Amino acid sequence: MVKTHKIALKATCEQAKLLSQHCGYARVAYNHGLASFKAGLEADEWKSLYTLKREFNAVKKAEYDWRAELSQYASKNAIHHLDRAIKNWKNKKLSAGFSKYHKRQYGQSYQADNGKGTVKVSENAVRLPKIGWVKMRESLRFEGEIVQATITKSYGRWYVCLTVETGEDLPEKREGETIGIDMGIKTLATYSDGTTVENPKGSMDHQYRKLGRVDKAIARSKKVHGKTNNSKRRQKQYEQRQRIYGRIANIRDDVHHKATSALVKARSVGKVIVESLNVAGMRRNKHLSRAFHRAGLSGFLRMLEYKCGWHGVVFEKADRWFASTKTCSGCGEKKVAMDLSQREYVCMACGLVIDRDLNAAKNLAQYDQQDAASSAESKNGRGGAISPAGTEAEPMKRLLESLPQQLSHAFA
Repeated sequence: MVKTHKIALKATCEQAKLLSQHCGYARVAYNHGLASFKAGLEADEWKSLYTLKREFNAVKKAEYDWRAELSQYASKNAIHHLDRAIKNWKNKKLSAGFSKYHKRQYGQSYQADNGKGTVKVSENAVRLPKIGWVKMRESLRFEGEIVQATITKSYGRWYVCLTVETGEDLPEKREGETIGIDMGIKTLATYSDGTTVENPKGSMDHQYRKLGRVDKAIARSKKVHGKTNNSKRRQKQYEQRQRIYGRIANIRDDVHHKATSALVKARSVGKVIVESLNVAGMRRNKHLSRAFHRAGLSGFLRMLEYKCGWHGVVFEKADRWFASTKTCSGCGEKKVAMDLSQREYVCMACGLVIDRDLNAAKNLAQYDQQDAASSAESKNGRGGAISPAGTEAEPMKRLLESLPQQLSHAFA
């Protein structure tokens, strides 16, 4: 089993300078390899990983003489990352687009290791090549051999991500109940047994108010002094904004970690079924985009997925077109449409009145992958039948035929 632990570093000023230089070296190597690969494509030549490494090694002594005091693992790993990105683009994996040039303002990171055993960890420090021992704010949680160490700078603070090969076997499949989870922005998660996970409000609202004040100060500075006339005071405001973003991310991650750990550890759960969310599409809604960013739905599902793997819990995603919200969890009757403002599900067929999120979670708990796959094959992207015999007018026809009966149930 392989596990990763992200730890904040207590780097000195000299160490922080060296970390930044290594990130710059990795960025230079990546951009040099990308430019060489693009030039090869224009000449109808597909350059391999070893060709890119050989070309960079041939010019680095003459063009980048400052790199002599830095670890060469940074440049080597950067070109390996470029090769992986190119292969993902070629094989169309994860909707990967063509690689772009790395820029400093978009993040700093580099891989510091050269395989197993090249990075060592003591109780509260990590030994990095060409830098030495750097203090960590906490000790490594996992025992085993370190196979990868990645240095990143996020929200104005340096971190090390240590990937450890623990030597443990993957756990056997756990027997237990099936839990369906419906994700939302008002309530972060609703379980099929009625348990809810609330979004953080008080502490996060306080941070967003502070963020608004800092954003106003930056906008006022740009209006008075001009956008291009940067100053130390404005730079301090940028750094303060990054620290606030970091606190918001930490608050959100804390809620996600506690909720996912409580679900897979303290409960007799054997299988978890969640809905497949198009989070990128949801964020395009200008009225709800901040709420989606604030909830961090993708991060919650990502944590839940790998923690289920740690504890032998089956993790399954329902089909994207599975109508968990519009289907009655009692009788299976499906509504044609349901507005977001309707917080309760009222079934006209069986008279069930239930919270819409709980109803969706119960439907997910009863979800059958095979039945959903067979039904999805006969439907188009909007969920409408594509066969000539079953047109989209059929559901409306059935609704009109059953309308008198539904009205009699409603007013009985």
